[in-house]
Amino acid sequence: MAFSLACDAGKTTLRIEGTDSSVTWNDVANAGAGSVAVDGGGTEDPSFFVTEHIANAVYQILKNIQFGDGTNALIFCSKKEMVYFDDNQTFVLQSNVTLQLGEKVDDWGKNGSYWRFNFGSSSSYNVIPTGRSNVNLLIYGSTLFSAGNKGFRTYASTREFLNSIITTSASTFQFYCLNANNSVIMRRCYIAGGFSLRFYDSPVAIEDVHIHDTTYGLEFGGASGSYRNLRITSSDTQIRQFGGTGVIGNIINPVGNITAVEINEDASAINEQRTCDIHVVDKDGNNLEDVTVTCEDEDNNEVFSVQTDVNGVIAQQTITYKQWEGTDETETEYSPHKFIFSKNGYTLLVMENVTVDARINWDVEVKFPERIRARMANPGRLAILR
Repeated sequence: MAFSLACDAGKTTLRIEGTDSSVTWNDVANAGAGSVAVDGGGTEDPSFFVTEHIANAVYQILKNIQFGDGTNALIFCSKKEMVYFDDNQTFVLQSNVTLQLGEKVDDWGKNGSYWRFNFGSSSSYNVIPTGRSNVNLLIYGSTLFSAGNKGFRTYASTREFLNSIITTSASTFQFYCLNANNSVIMRRCYIAGGFSLRFYDSPVAIEDVHIHDTTYGLEFGGASGSYRNLRITSSDTQIRQFGGTGVIGNIINPVGNITAVEINEDASAINEQRTCDIHVVDKDGNNLEDVTVTCEDEDNNEVFSVQTDVNGVIAQQTITYKQWEGTDETETEYSPHKFIFSKNGYTLLVMENVTVDARINWDVEVKFPERIRARMANPGRLAILR
């Protein structure tokens, strides 16, 4: 295998180094007697650091683990495994390292692993510290379980979480993605227990995430961002804005309405929004192009005005239903809304008193006026319009 094992002189941290395309726990556990180079001279057996209880399946981690040497590229994969870190033992990712749990197929995760850890009881621990580069943390179809209160914190790197579970038995455990640099993806994940799921700076895509039984459901700060299809249950506060003046959090299509928020910085706001998809047809079901679709809020302020395309659909729009603004969380409700459909030669259609507290996905029929239709059907005769 094109990788090597080393540890510090105190033998408290094992370093998994090298350039192999896919190092596994099995590779480490079975590297061979005396294969771990000790700083300052000598060797140690891998069994001092890792116990393979069931081949290719169950591993107990006895000491701290450092993935990579900060220079060489390393991919470490864990699939279909149960990995148990002894209490207060940690793992850290160096530069040029990819740590992958499970497999990615299209945009889904499968063949995941279960990793249990307990970093301790105070504050938080940097799994990916500041100053690292070319780091990838990829969690696919897997479970991360914390048995301790010390949070799981990652700084600027590529982080992707698909179809995975992050859970804890500790009341103040917090899962952080900080200094995201547009590199966090979290889809179809379940977060349960502890303090909160926290993002600082704007993530790329947070969608279909269920947060349950946390003190604060979702926390965001640093930069404005959008969070789609959130389900937040049994949380004292559903959404919390905690850092950065003027930061806006758009909660798009939440499952259930937002009722409990907290804003800690001036000029910041939380918007509960719903997407709007509209398809317009004529009386015969034919797609209608160039229909102007206008939406106004309850104060007659225009929210959007767009036209249908050749397929009779508008580009997806987003409508704010409620907004909480400032540290006093001043609440404004913008519904009911009005929708106006207009096209030359067709009857004006106005839909009023629409409360936009759910996603809009409409098929709308716009009718051709009978009197104009009669005139066009008899071009050789004079029609009197009444």
